Order: sequence, then structure tokens, then C-alpha cells
Amino acid sequence: MENELNFSCTTYFEVKTVTGKMIDIQCRPEDKDKIKEIFKYVYHIDCPVTKEVKNISHGGFGRLTRFDIIQHKYAGGGCGFIEALEVKNPPDNRCGNIVHEYTSGYSTYWEFDTIENAIEAWSKHWGNHYMDSIKKEPGFIREVKCCWFSPWFYAIANQALNGDFCFPDRVGIDHPIYRPYNRFVIKDRFEDLDEPKKKTVIKTCIL
Repeated sequence: MENELNFSCTTYFEVKTVTGKMIDIQCRPEDKDKIKEIFKYVYHIDCPVTKEVKNISHGGFGRLTRFDIIQHKYAGGGCGFIEALEVKNPPDNRCGNIVHEYTSGYSTYWEFDTIENAIEAWSKHWGNHYMDSIKKEPGFIREVKCCWFSPWFYAIANQALNGDFCFPDRVGIDHPIYRPYNRFVIKDRFEDLDEPKKKTVIKTCIL
């Protein structure tokens, strides 16, 4: 057909309907903005088939995700684990070649230019207590410290993605003033030996 669209090059991203339903979109890069604009006017979409939620194995337990992920390498013990992941459908041009470490409730991950480099970096560093040297490996892109947030690739259901993280539903990312990562100058109370005092500090909004 003369007017048939060429889908040889596509990109992934996510949009939300007005009612908060998360939709996974794959389209041509040049159509991305147009589709996002259209979904501003979509109230709700009822999908006849529920999207599969995948369980990524971590020793005796697993981690759910709505993304298509291959766990190439895994090692765990004590209070954490480290894995090499390939995310097949990373949205909005996120990097899908990842070494992810989870320790005592906190996540850190490192991005690489290829999955081969990520696997090689995992193989060299999976038993290390200090991971700073992983940043010297070939193909390293950047390090992301998630603290108590979950990394974006472990988002489930309708959890919104905000940059490198996925947020619990209770986090008010749409608040007009108190948005995550905005910084505010506030009076913070601290206890002195003699009397309570207040000092001016800069704090980053999370909730």
C-alpha cells in the first residue's frame, strides 16, 4: 500500500488515561508526541485482556514487574542480591541494560551501553562489598541510587514513572507545589540542651 506506515523503527513509552489507567505504547518516534496529546482527552480504556505481570526470581522470593525483563545473571545472600537485567521494552528511551543491587531495603543500579557489557560488569563485581569500581567498566553510562524508592523497571500496575523511579500511589506527583525533588527552604526544629531552637535548612520534597 502506498500510504502504509513504516514501523521499522519504533519507541516505547507510557501514558495515563484521565482515570489513571496506565497504557504501554509502541509507535514510530515521530508519532510519540501526537499520541501523548491524544491521550489527554481519553477518559478510560478497558482492555479485554489483562496485561501480564512478570515475576523476576530472586532466590526464595521474586519481584513483580510490568515490563518484559530477562534476568541474565543473579547472585544473592544475606540481606540482598545483585543481578544483570535486560529490559526489552524500556519506555521513553530509558536504558534497559542494567546491573541492579538490592541491599537492606535499598536499590542501586548501573546502566551500560550493551547487555554484554552489563553482564561482564556483573561477573567481575557481584561479590564486591564496594561497587565504585564498576563505574570503570567498559560501556558504563551512569549510577542511580534509589534509596527506598523502587527502580523504574520494577513498576507494577498503574504505578507512575518519574525519572529513574516508580512511585507508590500515595506520592502526590501532580501536586502543584509540593512535587518530588523540589527543594524548599524551611525552619527545622532541633533540640538544644537548654531550649528548643529552629534553624533554616534546605530539604527535598519526597511525599
